[in-house]
Amino acid sequence: MPKQFILYNLREDVKPEDYIEWCHSFKGPLLLGLPSVKSFTLVKIGGGKKFNGQQGIPPEDTQTPYQFIGVVDVTS
Repeated sequence: MPKQFILYNLREDVKPEDYIEWCHSFKGPLLLGLPSVKSFTLVKIGGGKKFNGQQGIPPEDTQTPYQFIGVVDVTS
C-alpha cells in the first residue's frame, strides 16, 4: 500500500500535547474521511545521537530537523 510521509514542525506557541489532541480530534478524522485514505498515524520524533567512533568523537545529543511525522496510507 502506498504511503505519504508528512514532516511537521510546530510554531513556538503550540504545545506538542495540544497538537496531538488536535490531530486525534480533527485532522485524523478529516483525513480518514477521504476515500483514498486508509489510515493516518502521527509519530513524535525524539532526539538523536551524533558521534564518530573512528575519530574518537564520543556521542552527543542532537536535535532532529522535524518534531512529528504523519504517515498516511493511501490507495494510490
